[in-house]
Amino acid sequence: MLLHFHVDCIVLGMLKVEKNSWCPMAEQAISLIYRLAEHPDVICADIIKKQAAALLPPKPEASGGSCFDISNFVYCMNCEVIDNCIFS
Repeated sequence: MLLHFHVDCIVLGMLKVEKNSWCPMAEQAISLIYRLAEHPDVICADIIKKQAAALLPPKPEASGGSCFDISNFVYCMNCEVIDNCIFS
């Protein structure tokens, strides 16, 4: 359950990583969660929710996240789905 308390840290780290390091870091973070956590699907769902919230604009007239941020979000979801299939 320790990893569940560090979700905010993981999400902030994913949002601030350099472009060339992002994919390997996200893949390894999600794989580590699936190896160590008791309920990794719950933790990864929380990460995806928080990432999506970070992409959405606070005001309806404001623009959303950049193309890079959106592609990172989709990549993170893809890694989570693959690891969840292996875990199940």
